[in-house]
Amino acid sequence: MMARKRHAGPTIAVLAAVLLGTLGLAATACNRQETPRPSAAEEANMKTVIIPIEGMSCSACAARVKKALTSIDGVSDVEVNLADRNARVRFAPCKLSSDRLVGAVNGLGYHASAPAEAASKEIK
Repeated sequence: MMARKRHAGPTIAVLAAVLLGTLGLAATACNRQETPRPSAAEEANMKTVIIPIEGMSCSACAARVKKALTSIDGVSDVEVNLADRNARVRFAPCKLSSDRLVGAVNGLGYHASAPAEAASKEIK
């Protein structure tokens, strides 16, 4: 009987190249998700509002609202408070209006009321 030759499979070099390529793509994808921080001049002109939101019932709802608001160009910081049913948003009024923030929340299926200007408390 003839001995069967076993296939060794991919070489270590091929596996290393695939792994390094995957890690490189992951690092690139992470870098694209970062939003640029506002300049010092923009930071001085930022406005903070508190938007009352009806319909949030769980932490997933709050996370969804935060993600939607954070993705808007001109928004610097977002803090969603599920217990108080509101979102504190810091944004550049020269880039967008508070109506756009309300529209983004309403577009998710929640009901956002007119925002109130917040005290100068810094969002952490």
